Amino acid sequence: MEIKYKTSPIGNIYISIQELMKDYRFPISSTIDALGEYLEHLRDDIYICVEFPYVDRTFRDSYYSYFSTKRRLHTRECIRISLFNNVISDGDFFNDDSLNDIQKEGNFLGYLVIRPTEPNVIAKTVISPNALKRKDFDCCLANYKITLNGIGLEVSGFPHQSQDEETMKCAEVAIWSTMEYFGNKYSDYKPILPSDIVNILKKYSYERQLPSAGLPITQISYVLKKMGFGVRIYSKSVYKDDVFEEIINSYVESQIPIIAHLKLGKSGHHAYLIIGRKVISEYKINKILPSKTVQTLNGNVNIINSFNMCENYVVIDDTFPPYQLTTINDPASYYYKKLNNEKKFVDTIPFGKEKQQKVNEVYSVAQIENIVVPLYKKIYLDAYSARQLILNIFFPANEIGYSYNENEIILQLFLT
Repeated sequence: MEIKYKTSPIGNIYISIQELMKDYRFPISSTIDALGEYLEHLRDDIYICVEFPYVDRTFRDSYYSYFSTKRRLHTRECIRISLFNNVISDGDFFNDDSLNDIQKEGNFLGYLVIRPTEPNVIAKTVISPNALKRKDFDCCLANYKITLNGIGLEVSGFPHQSQDEETMKCAEVAIWSTMEYFGNKYSDYKPILPSDIVNILKKYSYERQLPSAGLPITQISYVLKKMGFGVRIYSKSVYKDDVFEEIINSYVESQIPIIAHLKLGKSGHHAYLIIGRKVISEYKINKILPSKTVQTLNGNVNIINSFNMCENYVVIDDTFPPYQLTTINDPASYYYKKLNNEKKFVDTIPFGKEKQQKVNEVYSVAQIENIVVPLYKKIYLDAYSARQLILNIFFPANEIGYSYNENEIILQLFLT
């Protein structure tokens, strides 16, 4: 099948897709609905290149292992939409003078793939934070290389996709995103496919694995362990609230993405990744209060824990576009808006109006129950143990210790 391309401003994205797909059977309405969520977060001055057909490796794996066996006809083909900072046209890919501009550093802003699995059609997506309307955060990023119309392009972003609800639920997507990130950033790891997750868990599953019913926290941890990580699980019930957030913050500051396991209402659960934090303002740093005071050889020293400065964390949630901001105490806050200290729910969350009220009630009381941390196997001290060791060495409960010229110290932990 001939590959076709269509370039346009991002404001004409729907017209470009419909022109390119007019002769093909594809869930256009679901595609338009899903893209609407993304357009709210992306800059209005971006240019796009729509490409069809596109072979997405992850969806092809799901297609051959599951979707191709269903009675309902599914196409194997996907749409890829590439994002650019500067103006591009169809002829630029065949013009030597324009090729340098296309490949210029910072011009390529990433891509998103549309698969035919309505209603959740967003497949593998890597978008640079520079493509967003607001970029006031720092987070984990990996470099990705692609070829578009024969031209090599590179972008830094964090991998994201929506669950297809049959081969990948939120837990599988979280595992996939984790391995995509580490597999592209470090040579010790490799990306994972949906069928790989099924095969790893095959002998530990006592029910059918497809269609997926999701994964418990122990199976998420087991898959990551089999992929080469020294995994640690932390449960909120074991630690005090401030200690639990301190552990999360230590891994975020160390650029280690973690999988958060949320409890929704009485029996529901959800999983997403925490990959960064909002930029801390100088005003916030100056206003922060000490969390404790310790006795040293030179007198009392006030200790400021760095996690107290961080109010918002960056998450990758398969239900929403990437790089959402939320808090640890209200981990699903982006599912609704807060006005006048009351929770006023968004009218456009992607669940349909008939489910909206129920979803609002569930997510407004969401809490992080556990976190799964994929540590490098030679990181022997985890965040909690390392912090306790630092406190015992530098601030011992006796007269032996260090003398400090300052009466205030900021404590921030990095694991390397």
